[in-house]
Amino acid sequence: MLINPENTLIDTNAVATLTKTSKSFWERLRREGLGPAYIRMGRIVLYRMSDVEEFLAAHVVEPVTKGGGDVDW
Repeated sequence: MLINPENTLIDTNAVATLTKTSKSFWERLRREGLGPAYIRMGRIVLYRMSDVEEFLAAHVVEPVTKGGGDVDW
């Protein structure tokens, strides 16, 4: 059986490292029900890479220019 990279499981430390955030940031999101879907097996918490990517994509902020025109620097 081949492993699908989208279903790769990573722990909280790996998510924090990938996103350059703290482990406690992801623990808080989990506690408040605001983070990506996760898998809990006893004390172990794992995230599917695809769920993390979907969560991050949902939080992309596109820049907006006043008047809708091009920006002259």
